[in-house]
Amino acid sequence: MGAVCATHTTTPTEDDVLSLLFLICNDKEHMEVRRASMLVIANASSDKGNMNTLLNKSYIESLVITLSKSKDEVLVDYLMQFFHNICKLDNKAGSMMLRCGYEKHMFTYE
Repeated sequence: MGAVCATHTTTPTEDDVLSLLFLICNDKEHMEVRRASMLVIANASSDKGNMNTLLNKSYIESLVITLSKSKDEVLVDYLMQFFHNICKLDNKAGSMMLRCGYEKHMFTYE
């Protein structure tokens, strides 16, 4: 799955994104499942065609919180890839990340 996701962008539906977010944010889920789900989202975020589906304030907030609480290096890497990619999708994504608390969690360590 990882090899396919790394080389072929996906076009998740809104339901797909919600299901993947549930798996990513659920700390009771097996870490490999969380990683694979985040890889799909990170890869999808590299395609401008997915902008409307992925640039949702509540989705970004949930991933910012997951990022701030994660101790798994691979999951954090995939999350950071996602945040990097969405900033390239839309020039308003960075300000949305800030409104969602990204700087509070990443720069003031709260």
